[in-house]
Parts: sequence; structure tokens; C-alpha cells
Amino acid sequence: MPTKFTNRVKGNLNEILVKILLEDVGYQVVPLGIEQVASEVKALTREEYKSLGLRPQLRTLPDFLVIDRGNGCHWLLEVKYRKKWDYKTMKDMKKRLTDQAKCWGPFYLLVVLGKAGYNRKAYHHSQHAKVFCLDYAEDQQLTYCATGDGWQTYPDDVWKDWKDYGKSLTETFDKLKTEEKTVEGTVDACIKAIKQFPVIFDD
Repeated sequence: MPTKFTNRVKGNLNEILVKILLEDVGYQVVPLGIEQVASEVKALTREEYKSLGLRPQLRTLPDFLVIDRGNGCHWLLEVKYRKKWDYKTMKDMKKRLTDQAKCWGPFYLLVVLGKAGYNRKAYHHSQHAKVFCLDYAEDQQLTYCATGDGWQTYPDDVWKDWKDYGKSLTETFDKLKTEEKTVEGTVDACIKAIKQFPVIFDD
């Protein structure tokens, strides 16, 4: 599958599914990713993109700035779609997330999985979509904030049990708490896209 096409599919999924979900309940969502700031890079191959030598701050821009004007708060949000949650997924994402945390931490990571791997009979959108708060510590370690446990170092074997880490979309964004069905439908749409274009979500 051509790189240009796969990049456009990923970008459109991020923008359409997540942006509309949050905007519909009253959040202001500003696209920040390098593909949005400099849309011309969408036409580049991966090799051409690397050859530009962009500064880390540009290369690691989170996908969105989410603003709650009423409560005066905001989230820097990165969105990742993956087929499943395993050691390879965690390891492959760690360097990118560490680089992001150096420039933009603390920021929020939304991970959407095509395959949940547990509680198949008791479906809930949090089995496929979780939000993690990440930062970069003074000891040069990527850290994460697990539910109720404060900041912890991100070791290579962390998050083995998906359900014990991170928060659901409705726990992270208060305005979604009354929109469970809408959140469920959006996550379902993400899952279908991952299954239809599995090769796109490997990097």
C-alpha cells in the first residue's frame, strides 16, 4: 500500500473520528500535528520526510490541542491506532513517546486497539480505547500517570495488563460522560478501520 495513501488514511482517522467526537460535546479541538501545520509533508515519502531534518519540536507535535473553555483547562493529545496491545507495541512506541515527552510533556496519549484481548462478553469501549498521561522525568525516563497511583517510570514491561492502566475516554473528558453510546460508536468505527486497513497501524 503506497505510503502517501496510508499516511492520509491515518491522518483522516485522527482528525475525523476523534476531533468530531470531542467537538460535538463542546470541546474546542485544534489540529497540531506536523501534517496539519505543514500539510505539504503529506506528499513526502518516509525517506524524504527524514531528510528534512526537522527540529524535534516539529517532528513530535501532538495531534491535537483540546480546550475546555468553560473550565479553563486543556489537553495536548496524541492519538495512536494499533491492532493489539503487546510487548512489541509498547516497545515500538516508547522512543517516539519519550521524544514527545521531552518536548511536550505532560501530554495525553489515546490508544485505540483493534483487538482488546479480554472481557469479550462484557463489552465496553474502554477495552479498546484508553488515555494515558505521559511526561519526561529529570532522570531521563519516560513516566506515566496510572489511575490513582501518581507518576511512575515507564519500564519496558509496563502495561502488560491493559485494563489496569490509563483511563477511559469518558473518565478523561468529563463532557463525554453523558455520551456513552456516541463514544462506543466512535470506538467501533476505529476498530473497523483498523481491521480493514491492518497494515497501516504497524508503525
